[in-house]
Amino acid sequence: MSNYKYIVISDLDGTLCNSREILSEQTKEYIVKFQEEHPEVLVTFCTGRPWAEAKDIYEQLQLKSYIACLNGSYIYNPHTKHLITSFLSTKFLSYLLSFPSTLSNLVKGALITDKLLLPLESDLPKATLQALEKSESNLVGVKLFYKESDWGVVSELIAWIKKFSPAPRVSIFFYPGLLNIELQSSQLDKSSFVQFISNYVGVEYKNILTFGDNHNDIPMMKGGVRGYALSNALFLLKQEASVISKYSNDEDGVIKELTSFFADKTN
Repeated sequence: MSNYKYIVISDLDGTLCNSREILSEQTKEYIVKFQEEHPEVLVTFCTGRPWAEAKDIYEQLQLKSYIACLNGSYIYNPHTKHLITSFLSTKFLSYLLSFPSTLSNLVKGALITDKLLLPLESDLPKATLQALEKSESNLVGVKLFYKESDWGVVSELIAWIKKFSPAPRVSIFFYPGLLNIELQSSQLDKSSFVQFISNYVGVEYKNILTFGDNHNDIPMMKGGVRGYALSNALFLLKQEASVISKYSNDEDGVIKELTSFFADKTN
């Protein structure tokens, strides 16, 4: 039986992590101590990162339960090894790779499976499909990076992807000089994890605190949770949030808001 009264769910990049995409020492130490002092609060994260790129943070923070990667498509408890995920078909991958510019214009990319990351290094679709088959793993997501100057090509690629049925969820992230396209099952988003973890530990939405900064965090702000947008968050996210923090991710905004909220709460 769960004794949790609250759940804290944070995004990683741009939120719990600083602009260097790592945890500050202050945040790391605070979260570890916070869990010791507040056993009634379950702390977790929901990120767009694959598990291989989030595992170290899980261990640094000494988390105790499920987390979500790939924007909710990969829900995992490292302690029990229990995995809940949604896959993309090899039929879709073959369709994606049949578009000429998918590989020819690619700067870098990877297939994200339930076992490992498979770098997209070959401009031969058949080699990529064979690599996935040889890995004996299931396709969870795809990460593609293109030059910002290739926006026209990327737009055509996205239009091509959306013609597939069932179409996957397409997320676009902008970095200096680069466009990042992320593909995952359309069945799940970050709200899926909020719903899952709420049901799993028996905590009402009103006692769930969520933290984010980007458009893929918007689903985590809905349903009656107490959603926080850090000061560096996108305007669209701030419109959906319950609270707009005056602190950014580089100012340890998450832990400052936790300090404020739980100041008058007792176990």
